[in-house]
Amino acid sequence: MNLMTPAQFAAAASLARLSEDRAAVARAVLVDGKPYAAAVAPYGWSRQAAYGAILSIRKHWGRYVAARQAEDAAAALSSPASAS
Repeated sequence: MNLMTPAQFAAAASLARLSEDRAAVARAVLVDGKPYAAAVAPYGWSRQAAYGAILSIRKHWGRYVAARQAEDAAAALSSPASAS
């Protein structure tokens, strides 16, 4: 699994609206590289609960990246260099 940087995770988590616990579990897996079972153990949750939180973060990260790419493309079109 590809890990995320703390900054990438923070950007996605700010959009995902997860509870603090679910965000902590997702961060443990996606940033710290912990196995699902180890990430959920302190909470007594199933691995499926971690999977749901991770899917939410990944979905929102994809949306964040797409939005940034759209912004960059729009900025490139409106820059003076592209007008020539």
